[in-house]
Amino acid sequence: MCRTLAVTLGIAFLVSCGQKSPPETGKPVPAAEGARATDTAGSAQSAFAYEILEHNTPISMHADSAVAVMLKVRNTSNRAWPMRGMIKTGCYWTDEKGERVKAPEGRGLPQEEILPGNVAKIKVLVTPPAAPGTYFLTWDMVEEHVVWFGNRGAVPLKVAITVS
Repeated sequence: MCRTLAVTLGIAFLVSCGQKSPPETGKPVPAAEGARATDTAGSAQSAFAYEILEHNTPISMHADSAVAVMLKVRNTSNRAWPMRGMIKTGCYWTDEKGERVKAPEGRGLPQEEILPGNVAKIKVLVTPPAAPGTYFLTWDMVEEHVVWFGNRGAVPLKVAITVS
């Protein structure tokens, strides 16, 4: 009985969340600024909330040269992120029109369990698109094979990068 109720509530939660795209501002977030990511559809402390406190994303890169980026991310959600689990920091590249130009890449794993309110330092290796130009690297949290947090109301960090 209890197990059936728990499963029913879990399914109801997933259905009620529904996938939605975050609003597109069209303006890049400067590389020196962090981003607060909260679920606008739910409470201020949802299962998909986080805050990027610091990062060293470069504003220019050479095509096809990998760069290690360090991010400091606070778990502002209402659940723990397991050590080396399915919740990771990820990124993807878009052009000036917002179209993805590469498959999502760069996954960084917390090296310890990150409880709500705690901070993780996460290292992610990224490679820019091969063609020179201006692109946007979007940082977001992702629950692998489930959802990008940005699709659940979080606002990812978008950094404009010139690729030469």
